[in-house]
Amino acid sequence: MAKIDSEFRRRLESEPTQQVDIVARITDDPRDRLPDVAAHGLIVRHTYSLVKALAASGPSTAVLALAGEPWVTKIEPDEEVRTMGEDSAGSR
Repeated sequence: MAKIDSEFRRRLESEPTQQVDIVARITDDPRDRLPDVAAHGLIVRHTYSLVKALAASGPSTAVLALAGEPWVTKIEPDEEVRTMGEDSAGSR
């Protein structure tokens, strides 16, 4: 299984300086990886504990480099999620 979806990877590779928001799933406590993520040039916006993950922002090249870390299991774009029946204001 690829750490980054092929379509998202193509987007990152085609726009290397583009700033992107991501969610990265990792193998251990995300708080322990803050220095490692920062070393790649990403800014961590939030850490999650129920699922071992963190939300970060930075250039596409940094996201691609982060994917090479053995403790990273998946990287996805951090996008707004809506439930069925919600309009853009979040009401029914």
